[in-house]
Amino acid sequence: MEIVSKGKVWVVRSDLIAELVGKVNVKFTREGISPEGKLTISAGRLIIQGCKFELKDSSLFFSGGSEFLPILDIMAGKEVGDYEVTVRLQGQVEKPTLSLSSVPPMEQGEVLSLIMFGRPSQNLNPQEN
Repeated sequence: MEIVSKGKVWVVRSDLIAELVGKVNVKFTREGISPEGKLTISAGRLIIQGCKFELKDSSLFFSGGSEFLPILDIMAGKEVGDYEVTVRLQGQVEKPTLSLSSVPPMEQGEVLSLIMFGRPSQNLNPQEN
């Protein structure tokens, strides 16, 4: 069976809204369902710690295994003050790797401070630090 989306297929959760485009071939075998293909997120939003991030350059890859678990390559960005903050999730959906970056560049701990408090750690008050 082939699942094809040219848009208007949305995933909606409390922390995510995403429009999917792409094609996944699904084979039914004795071992179970075996999906293979790629879905690209053409538009969407991810909410982390109450902050809305716009999804960009993001995909879900299905490698044809016996589980319907994609490999993630998700990138989301947001402007925080004078910074462009990027959150990236990569890897297997059950154990993704999270990385944080910014422009201009900062250490990941500083980017986390921007996400959580809206400012770098040196500008936090004692209760936030």
